[in-house]
Amino acid sequence: MSSEESSEYESTSSESSQEVLKPVFVKKGKKAELDTKEVVKDQAKTIISKLESKGTKSPDVSEKNDFDGVDDTDDLDPEQEFEQWKERERLRFLRDRQLLQTEETAKEDRLRGVKRRAEELENTSS
Repeated sequence: MSSEESSEYESTSSESSQEVLKPVFVKKGKKAELDTKEVVKDQAKTIISKLESKGTKSPDVSEKNDFDGVDDTDDLDPEQEFEQWKERERLRFLRDRQLLQTEETAKEDRLRGVKRRAEELENTSS
């Protein structure tokens, strides 16, 4: 494969990605008049110019992340993973216990306030 063919391949793939970004809708009568390749090139130019005017980089196929979305790092070190899991569970338990304690404290404070107001009302009415 020559360098000419590889650059041709890259430009084709970038044009097709631009085509997907912004489809063109043409009336039935005008479909025969338009050459779709010219329309795609025009769209690519306008999109790139808009991105450049905004100061963002145009998308580049070579910069694409090769991450396929699958995390295959499980079971590399089961003992360490188990210890990390235990630590996360302990932290969740402590967090939940702290939330319950703060809720109970708030309820007790409200109850004390209600009792205090009731006592004040009894004292003022007597």
